[in-house]
Amino acid sequence: MRNYTLFLFLLPLFFSGYSQSNKIDSLQKVWLNANNNDSARAKAINYLVWHYCFVNPDSALKLNNDEIKFATKLKKDIYIGHAFANRALIFNTLSSYDSSIAVIKKARKYYEKVKYSKGIGKTFAGEGSVYIYTGNFLMAQKMYLQAQSYYEKINEITELGSVYANLGIVFKSFKNYTKALEYQRKAIEIYEKQNDYFRLAYPYKSIGDIMDLQKKYDSATYYYDKAFYFCEKSGNKAMLGTLVCNIGIMKGAQGKPKEAIIEYEKAIALEEKQNNEYMLSVIYSNLSQSYLDLKDYKKALTTGRRGLDYANKIESNNEIMINSWMVALAYEGIGDKSNAFNYFKTYMTWKDSLLNEEKISELAVKDATYEYDKEKLADSLKNVNEQNLIHEKVKIKEKEIKQGNIIRYLLIGGLLLVVLFAFFFYKRLKLTQKQKKIIEEQKKLVEHQRELVDEKQKEILDSIHYAKRIQNTLLAHEDFVNENLVNNFILFNPKDIVSGDFYWATKRDNLFYLAVCDSTGHGVPGAFMSLLNIGFLSEAINEKDIFEPNKVFDYVRNRLINSLGKEGQKDGFDGILLCFNTITNSITYAAAHNEPILISNNTIIELEKDKMPVGIGERKENFALYTIDAKQGDTLYLYTDGFADQFGGPKGKKFKYKQLNDLLLSVNNKPLKEQSKLLRETFDNWRGNLEQVDDVCIIGIKI
Repeated sequence: MRNYTLFLFLLPLFFSGYSQSNKIDSLQKVWLNANNNDSARAKAINYLVWHYCFVNPDSALKLNNDEIKFATKLKKDIYIGHAFANRALIFNTLSSYDSSIAVIKKARKYYEKVKYSKGIGKTFAGEGSVYIYTGNFLMAQKMYLQAQSYYEKINEITELGSVYANLGIVFKSFKNYTKALEYQRKAIEIYEKQNDYFRLAYPYKSIGDIMDLQKKYDSATYYYDKAFYFCEKSGNKAMLGTLVCNIGIMKGAQGKPKEAIIEYEKAIALEEKQNNEYMLSVIYSNLSQSYLDLKDYKKALTTGRRGLDYANKIESNNEIMINSWMVALAYEGIGDKSNAFNYFKTYMTWKDSLLNEEKISELAVKDATYEYDKEKLADSLKNVNEQNLIHEKVKIKEKEIKQGNIIRYLLIGGLLLVVLFAFFFYKRLKLTQKQKKIIEEQKKLVEHQRELVDEKQKEILDSIHYAKRIQNTLLAHEDFVNENLVNNFILFNPKDIVSGDFYWATKRDNLFYLAVCDSTGHGVPGAFMSLLNIGFLSEAINEKDIFEPNKVFDYVRNRLINSLGKEGQKDGFDGILLCFNTITNSITYAAAHNEPILISNNTIIELEKDKMPVGIGERKENFALYTIDAKQGDTLYLYTDGFADQFGGPKGKKFKYKQLNDLLLSVNNKPLKEQSKLLRETFDNWRGNLEQVDDVCIIGIKI
């Protein structure tokens, strides 16, 4: 069972100029109309060639010839570079990798003439993709880093996304899955901001491949489904069959051949529409394997031979080898030993990578020469036998002379070999000693560098832990909260050492305030924001004597905008600020994006909120003051978005707010400490082995 990955390559050089929704016939009209502007015609044919490259490479090659002639006639180096970049993409699609690299370098020379940095970056990225296809991942990494350098200089964010995605594939090949996931998520972040559904499919698929390799099949299926969704949304049909095939491979790896067969049949239908003979040979070999697992040898034989037909048609040695193996096993299963042996021989022939076509041809010539010489010798022996008696004495004498010469030659040769071996071993000994010394010096250097890295890492972690102690002193102390709210629980689970979520409390006379907020970001940046937000909340109530929660939020928002918003930043927080009046027993609050949840008479009530943050947002109205009409025995819950947004469960999906509210309703009648324990256990079980995505903070209060 094999996992197949599609790779990103040179995207259209005028992709931003023409969206995929443009009709091809309208672009053809632009190209064919000689009265149109030369620049418009050049852009039109550039996009047309790129389009046909994926649906009909032969047509794309013919049209590209016209593109090169037109660009050369215009004497515009930039257009000539575009034309050669398209040609490289066509050769790559046709698996002519050496030609593709040669043409990419031509395109780069033209781009360098006009100092077109984006184009130069594309050629390095394109060359890296070719090296991925040919399995030279070290060269691929080198090319992508070159491309990254050019894109960063000109702030070319979209192409950086492609580089990140492909670097993720490179690190996956090195089995550095942590680094691979990091690069793929960087690519996703870029494409999501741009709503680029076409490109989004690729990093999601790559993450699915990594999860598959780690045998995290539920997560792999989730990411493959995401990639499939974006392919359909963007009209990218080229990858659909591969995605479905990979899901089938996972089913097979889990010992579910019947389910695998269903997926393979779907993949075949998709690839037949695309006429992708290579992928059809791949899918049929996997389908044959599933039938072998079920011991249905007749169907295994039919599907294996079908895959072999496609492999022979496209002359793919690797697929011929694998499908021959499937057919051999199928024949063996039905008891046809003769055919099984024949296909095993075919398999073994291709398995030996040293026996390429040239060497096979050379062996055939030698074999024919040997047969000819053997026949010629047989005829000659008849005449020689008649003369043997006459020359017998002469031959005996010659034999003695030859034996004497042989002994002398052997002695001389032996002495020469001893001298040569002695010299060789002496050189090898000196070289080995030198290499050993170099290795020992490198080990010392690496060890020193590792010690420096460990030392720096310890300094950073010590600083972050110290920041955590500072943050904890500013959060509401448990004794202080219990003194003012007798029945409560606090569930606080930061994603990192320090948190962007915070809960804070203060008291002025008969007014007790409690805030649950989610600052912009998490980790160290989020912690800095939480410290700043706590400082402004305290300043509003304890220094400026602002007592209404809504006016406190108004004040803090103005302070944040004046302090941070001058550079266009939208930092701040979402959250809830409650005010308990111990004399009137009333509860008022202000809510920014997050609403309090009240459970009364076993019914969930989502209280009102303002759909704007405490910070720069689309709305700038003053915050409203809300009142909570609660009676004794009711339960009030305040939470941030971390619990609801956590990925997990059998399909790797978000927990979501409705499921969280239903969970709160189910535990509402239990003691508060038990509620906190059940919430934490539910969160941990849902998350499983997946990474925690955000800080989590939930406070429950029994009225």
